[in-house]
Amino acid sequence: MINGYGDVFPKRNFWRNISEKYKGKFSIKHTSSYVHETLKLILPIYHISLEITESDTKPLKFYFETKFNKQFEFNIYKEDGIDKFLKLLGKKEIDVNNEEFNKKHFLQSNNINLFKKLFNDPELTAFIKKYNIYSFVCKYNNKTKMHEFKSVINFGINDEDSLEEIIQIHFSIISKLKKLNLFT
Repeated sequence: MINGYGDVFPKRNFWRNISEKYKGKFSIKHTSSYVHETLKLILPIYHISLEITESDTKPLKFYFETKFNKQFEFNIYKEDGIDKFLKLLGKKEIDVNNEEFNKKHFLQSNNINLFKKLFNDPELTAFIKKYNIYSFVCKYNNKTKMHEFKSVINFGINDEDSLEEIIQIHFSIISKLKKLNLFT
């Protein structure tokens, strides 16, 4: 990455391979001047379309929306100095069974028990650390009446195996949501 810009052009082939492997849809979108491009994958899992995008100017993002049968929201993001200060003032967060992870990430949810069932997983916390995940967020959208799941992975996923591992973790999260009977 140079001056905040990456080059997704070399990734086209392995994104296309992954699309074929998972029976998904792959597309490329260009800016009007054809200077920058965005890669987009849509992969099916259960009733969900997992949308994956990355561009020359924006990091790797995963997104899906669904309906849950209860209100469930969460937020996992890298903790910064302001968060540490707010914690000293009493801002509450959720602890998972990983002290190192707890120190580096801020964890919130409106349903702590459900959150822990979903994220109190050594494999998942190791994955978030390994791939420098910036955030995992699930919010309810009052306009659409849907829950929106978004994750942002920092730049630097430059090979098919790494992208596929990140996809598998997202599939695992979706499978856990299904096992917890959250989908309507």
